[in-house]
Amino acid sequence: MQLVTAYSLLINSNSNKFVGLMIDSMLTWEKHIMDLSNKLNRACFAITATKTLLTWKSRKMVYYSYYHSVISYGIIFWGTSPYSSNILRIQKRIVRIITNSSKRESCRQLYKQQQILTVYGQYIYSLLMFVVKSREVFFSKL
Repeated sequence: MQLVTAYSLLINSNSNKFVGLMIDSMLTWEKHIMDLSNKLNRACFAITATKTLLTWKSRKMVYYSYYHSVISYGIIFWGTSPYSSNILRIQKRIVRIITNSSKRESCRQLYKQQQILTVYGQYIYSLLMFVVKSREVFFSKL
């Protein structure tokens, strides 16, 4: 009976938060990525505010603790959403702040120099790690 009630709640609402992920009825991940964008914009502000106080190594450490940890959670679910380009845009802005680059500079070389994966690269990496950790499920003998 509880399963039917939970199912009807999911069907009747536009989105629900489940284990930190906002799941909408059409699985577009739009609401989740909007919430994520708000968090990441705050991370961008924090890195900008500390830019003059910290070295680039310290700013990179703040990036990994404040930004990377947020995008890594649940990325195997929402990573292919068309809305994830918003997350990439914020990530580019943060990488430019870390490296003291201009707004017009290409981030391709900056990602390589800083050894930072893009959102899409992080999605592929997380997916591969999931498969490796669960290889007995994917490669079990029949």
